[in-house]
Order: sequence, then structure tokens, then C-alpha cells
Amino acid sequence: MCTSKFKNTVDYYRCRGRHVFVCFIDFSTVFDTVNYWKLFSKLLSDDVDYVHILAYWYSNQRYFVRLRSSLSSWFYLGNGTRQGSLLSPYLFAITDLISNVVDSGVGYKIADQILNILAYADDLVLLAPSWNAIQSLLSIFHAQATYIDMTTNI
Repeated sequence: MCTSKFKNTVDYYRCRGRHVFVCFIDFSTVFDTVNYWKLFSKLLSDDVDYVHILAYWYSNQRYFVRLRSSLSSWFYLGNGTRQGSLLSPYLFAITDLISNVVDSGVGYKIADQILNILAYADDLVLLAPSWNAIQSLLSIFHAQATYIDMTTNI
């Protein structure tokens, strides 16, 4: 769906002789580096009881490494979400980052809505009509990504 929306938007503006500036963003080991404490602070602002259960569950998990029939001592992990888990995309929690980019008002106006970011799991695309606009979106993105301790691949 994101790819289709991206292609349609680019085709629409290019056919009308307009420029389309894009930046493809890939978070570095995103599911391994989610900061638990920032994640749960954000989720707790929603004042939902199940967040307490998740916070307890994630902060008290113990891990082992199994090699054939040998088992290591247990240890805790301080960050990360499980890839493939039904909860991982929700716990990735980049909704504030996306909202701040969308709310900037910078981007393409389509049917009274701003289109400036497409997201699929940990891959994002920023779209803008000019160099200045894409830089503005990147600045907003950078500030938000820094706040949630996320880094991107170069």
C-alpha cells in the first residue's frame, strides 16, 4: 500500500512537471534498540491498565542462550522488542515522530490532507516539493528520532 501511494504521488506530480524530493529512511536495528523506559513513559501517558502489565513483563524478562543441550546463565535485556511478535509494531511506537512530521504542514496537499511521510514498520519515506521542504522534514524527523533514541542507517 505504501509503495502504491508513493508511486502514484510521484507519478502525479512528475506528469505535471513538478519536482518530487524524497528521502528513504531505514532505522538501525530498530526492534533491538527500542528504549523500554521511553516507550513505557509514552504508553503510560495514555493511562491504560494493560501498559502496566507490558511494562512489568518487559522489565522482568529473563533470557538464556541454548547451544545444543547446554543452557547459559540467565540475563536481562534492557531494550528491544521481539521481531515477529504481534505487539512489536505497536511497541515500536513512532507515532509521535510521524505525527510531528505530518503536522508540520510541509509536503504535498492532496484532498485537503498533507502527504509528506509514508511508513512501513521501520522504513520511512519523506516526500516534499522542494529542497528546503525536505530539509525541514529531515530536521523534524531528526529531532524526534533523537528524542526516542533511534538511529538510522546511512
